[in-house]
Amino acid sequence: MNLAILHYHLNRGGVTRVIANQLLALDGVLGGELDGGNPWRVALIHGGRREGWSDDLPEQLKAIRLSIHEVPLLDYDAVHGRQGPRLPGQLHRQLARLLQQTGFAPHETVLHLHNHALGKNRALAPAVARLAAEGHAVLLEIHDFAEDFRPDNFRRICQGRPPKPWKSWPEVLYPQGPNVHYAVLNGRDHAILQAAGTPADRLHLLPNPVTRIGPLPTRQQARKRLAELFQVGAGDRYVLYPIRCIRRKNIGEALLLGVLAPPGTVVGLTLAPLNPAEQPIYQMWKQTAGQLRLPCLFEVGGPGRLRFPENLAAADLMLSTSLAEGFGMVFLEAWPVGLPLIGRDLPEVTADYAAAGVRFDSL
Repeated sequence: MNLAILHYHLNRGGVTRVIANQLLALDGVLGGELDGGNPWRVALIHGGRREGWSDDLPEQLKAIRLSIHEVPLLDYDAVHGRQGPRLPGQLHRQLARLLQQTGFAPHETVLHLHNHALGKNRALAPAVARLAAEGHAVLLEIHDFAEDFRPDNFRRICQGRPPKPWKSWPEVLYPQGPNVHYAVLNGRDHAILQAAGTPADRLHLLPNPVTRIGPLPTRQQARKRLAELFQVGAGDRYVLYPIRCIRRKNIGEALLLGVLAPPGTVVGLTLAPLNPAEQPIYQMWKQTAGQLRLPCLFEVGGPGRLRFPENLAAADLMLSTSLAEGFGMVFLEAWPVGLPLIGRDLPEVTADYAAAGVRFDSL
């Protein structure tokens, strides 16, 4: 059995964490030991950026032999100033050639993709549809939709004619067939795809695995680092918003809450956006915060700054002002470490958690 996981990049963020967690979970299901010396072969294929990937993960896998491969055409269209779409045929040929060289034949390989139809790379969806037509079993795991709060992405997808032999973009973005399955993260998205005609036996509710964060440093240690790096006083209230600062995370409202909070409150935003298209608005918010001397800190989780466990240990509260989420990891990260979560509720996401008994009384 071969598994190929494809994603645009392996930078810090939700999908990279999910891929790592899924590999660990699969390894656990397989028993964590080699079956007669015959491990599962997994190829992780990405577009070239991997600043968030843990290089020691392969050593943690006992029943999986993991190889990592770079296909630059798989990255976002906008990366490195490349604004135009790549030809789907080019990307398809490179992926097909890599799978062949790796020994991943169609009849014995599952392709697992995250957000293939998001519009960040217009060539990916038609390339995947061609691979499916060639006989690969495909699992399309959708965290985010271009149709949901991403009009620019959807506009890019619809520019020009869809590639032949398909007649319309929906056939390319959401191919159907006995070897094509879909996975979604929440009940809302499951209901939407089911209502759109995806057969029930090829549609799966697959929530993200939420793993233990591991031992946290002491609060005293974490606050000391916070004070050294950002001059946050011992008596200040530190509100942590653990996100990458893209538009739908609604940074302006987070800054506003910092202004309206009692004196001595500081809001910390963890990561800068990596997508060049997100940079102008992010830089505008940083400039505005500096000019108005707002009680907020940017990139508190960036390179050389506080690690995620340190930020959690230093925080008094966690915050989310996001307008849209596929899974909403922040809604489940606060309570295992004993932090209250404040901010904006997203009932279309949190309804699944509330049904399982998680309470969001402070949202």
